[in-house]
Amino acid sequence: MKAFYQLTDDEVAQLTEQALQDAIRLEAIERGIKVPVGLPSDIVNSGFLGFRYPAEAQVAYGVCVDSYNTPNYGYLSRELAEAAMEGVVKIGTRYTKNVCQSTIEACEARIIEVAVGISRVSDKLTKFEQADDGGSEAFDKLAQECVDKCARIRQDRYNIAVRLVRKDEYLRLSGGDETIARAFWEKAGEGIWPI
Repeated sequence: MKAFYQLTDDEVAQLTEQALQDAIRLEAIERGIKVPVGLPSDIVNSGFLGFRYPAEAQVAYGVCVDSYNTPNYGYLSRELAEAAMEGVVKIGTRYTKNVCQSTIEACEARIIEVAVGISRVSDKLTKFEQADDGGSEAFDKLAQECVDKCARIRQDRYNIAVRLVRKDEYLRLSGGDETIARAFWEKAGEGIWPI
């Protein structure tokens, strides 16, 4: 595993979400920035002592796409929610010359845990002093910088792939004649003919 800025553009383009997070954390450590550790809920909640009614809430796992809002639908197990995220795409809308067209867009899906139920806590409650989980402005700034670079690299590669698909389509429509395909390309205002 490498720190983010030790990765080539090809390696950055192939990162999974978990690998990206790990590379950013390693980059932060290389720079002497404390990384957030995300304390497990059993440690975070171990300091509470008091009366709770009801004792436990039902947890649902919602799948959200490009949003942190509470989802309307969810699953009662994390495994089902993770399975639902496989291959998820965002269906968008594009308007071209007053015609509405459905599109498939890239998206970032995530699972959000939602506790469902009533939780009343008595006035008599003890709690540990909150531990420093390592989150900081320096880490947040570095993480955003790395995510932005990753997004630029992936967008550039996506744009190239789309242009090559369009080139192939123009060649197909021209019966394989590159001169005619280039004329189509120019008429459509596609810019420079891809190599």
